[in-house]
Amino acid sequence: MQHPYICRSVSHTGSDGLCSCVPSHQEFFSKAWQARTVNCDCRAAARTEQVKHQFYSYARHLAKLIVSQHVRIQAPTSHRCDRVRVVMGCGRFRE
Repeated sequence: MQHPYICRSVSHTGSDGLCSCVPSHQEFFSKAWQARTVNCDCRAAARTEQVKHQFYSYARHLAKLIVSQHVRIQAPTSHRCDRVRVVMGCGRFRE
């Protein structure tokens, strides 16, 4: 059974339907809830680091563009690489 003082409506959490994991009644700011909050924050930070490590372990640098090289262009709507163009020049950024 849910405690009657836990407010999880949109007006109390300030979000669009996402439930807050932090109760809003003053009795929930006790030492037990603070310990749970710290534990939750530590697990979230560890998960964030794990996700970053997973991403960077597979990430790689893009190949350098060379003038007059044939490259495939990705369409912005269909996300298909269906056009082939020639590199006319290389700026500071990959544009």
